[in-house]
Amino acid sequence: MKKVAILHDWFNGYGGAAYDVEQIALALKAPIYTTYIKNLHLRNGVEVIPFKQDKYVNSFYSRFLQNMALQMLSIRSDFAKLDLDEYDVVISSGIQCRAYAPTKDQYTINYPRSPPRWLYDLYDFHINAFGPIKRIFAEIYCKHFKKWDLSVLNNIDLIVANSEVVQERIKRYWNRDSIVIYPPVETSKYRYRDDGGYYLSVGRLDPLKRIDLIIETFKKLKDHEVKIIGTGPEERRLKEMAKGYGNIEFCGFVDEKEKIKLLGHCRGLIFTAMNEDFGIVPVEALASGKPVITVNEGYPPRMINEGTNGIIVESNIRSLVKGIEKCEKIEWEPTKIIESAKKFDIEHFVREWRNLINSLPNAIHKIPQK
Repeated sequence: MKKVAILHDWFNGYGGAAYDVEQIALALKAPIYTTYIKNLHLRNGVEVIPFKQDKYVNSFYSRFLQNMALQMLSIRSDFAKLDLDEYDVVISSGIQCRAYAPTKDQYTINYPRSPPRWLYDLYDFHINAFGPIKRIFAEIYCKHFKKWDLSVLNNIDLIVANSEVVQERIKRYWNRDSIVIYPPVETSKYRYRDDGGYYLSVGRLDPLKRIDLIIETFKKLKDHEVKIIGTGPEERRLKEMAKGYGNIEFCGFVDEKEKIKLLGHCRGLIFTAMNEDFGIVPVEALASGKPVITVNEGYPPRMINEGTNGIIVESNIRSLVKGIEKCEKIEWEPTKIIESAKKFDIEHFVREWRNLINSLPNAIHKIPQK
């Protein structure tokens, strides 16, 4: 049995990335090495080893939390110095931790979720958010980071993408082949309850999620109700947009139990995120037997069989209005929708990671590298 270690940039909360790396660690019985921990609640049995913890908590993070350039440079340096000679396989779950320099006998796997989006496919979106002066410094930093980003690929034997969309980005921006292992979703947790008559949106309230598109749509569809789960930097602006419209409800943060309940009772999920890597929430909706109305970008539309488990629309108000009107006319079959979610179940994730590790080095030799 190969001895495995997992590297993760940092834990600043328990989100999708933390859940994924936790499940890899459980599947492979591997420890996680990370630089920083905050608000982390991993399951019992997962060993998390924070190195340089005091440094980050007491000085670095308290002074430079908002300075991403300094943050990344410092963390990158720490991973480069890490000694993991006792392990046969090192999995880097993220971007900065790819700085780790393996021994000649180690196999290295990278599970990046995506090449840095602010550096590649969403570069223009992010760079244009800066004012003229900051933009100059941002462009210089991005140029430096991109050079480093491409150079550390030489440390990686095999790349694992979380969807075919990310696989295509890896090929386009890094010129590397990869394999796909979908993220883990505990589909058995979700249940169809009934049709409560409302639509649901679940996601962080930031520009990339385009919740404003949902609000403008339901301002036109006053006879239909939408509940919006999530918090984020755009919360105040979005609430101001929806003021006076009783059919638009902001639920704020809800715990997992309440989210499962709301998914089980909704009429359908509306998903408008920009070019999403994968889309855990659409899978959770499908596992709840609910149709997904998604924009035609990223991976979510590839989950959809039009008219069977959802509807694909364009990212504009007119198309979304038509999609909701179409959804109202279809007699959805919850059992068929639930069936479409099963290929994303956590059992597949665990099995595929175990098979991958057991098949090394053959798995590396099966696809072109470097």
